[in-house]
Amino acid sequence: MPYKPYRQYFSFILFLSSFTAVSQRYEFDTFVEYEYVKDKKSKPEKTFEFTYSKDNSYLLSIIEKDKKNFLLTFLSADGKEAVITMPKDKFFKEESITINCSAMSKINLSELEKNTREFNYIQLNDTVIRRDTLQHYMVQSHNKNHMERHYIIQNGTEFHMPNITPGSTPYFKWKKIPIMPKGLFKETFIMKDDEILEKMMMLKYTNKKKIIVIERGCQ
Repeated sequence: MPYKPYRQYFSFILFLSSFTAVSQRYEFDTFVEYEYVKDKKSKPEKTFEFTYSKDNSYLLSIIEKDKKNFLLTFLSADGKEAVITMPKDKFFKEESITINCSAMSKINLSELEKNTREFNYIQLNDTVIRRDTLQHYMVQSHNKNHMERHYIIQNGTEFHMPNITPGSTPYFKWKKIPIMPKGLFKETFIMKDDEILEKMMMLKYTNKKKIIVIERGCQ
């Protein structure tokens, strides 16, 4: 009899663990289409992102693998990463996507999180794009030899958390000091020595639902 409460408690813990194992579900409500330019010599490419307006700790990136397939990359701020190939027609048809454990990996992001001390967010003068005056922020390292990451925020998207790449140093810095306001990025680019190295420009965004379910038992 003295051990009965313990057994009940242990059973409750097992129940919670089992529930947690099947609850790796990630919801998305915003679909963003970008034009991506890697460098001056590269041709523009289309890339897409599924994001969740209330939580920017994860995202789903989509690029064209070939004429029939997309390459999907799921990222989360706790180090989860998955890369899968999916037929285009299936991707748009199905609301829910299940990711198998074989496609999952876990990355240690502790060093990136520690490096936030070396970076600062700076608010720059507003930028005008097609007559729209847009807020412009930059994250910069104290080491002047490092690259700068620029973010230009789309007006009217205050409903959405800033879609910084989760698990990156700019993301961890923003988590600690959230100086940059809410909003999707109209443009984001990397600059070094006054030269733009890569750039993403928003073409459009829509409200669209997608769900990622990670298979039970994945670490």
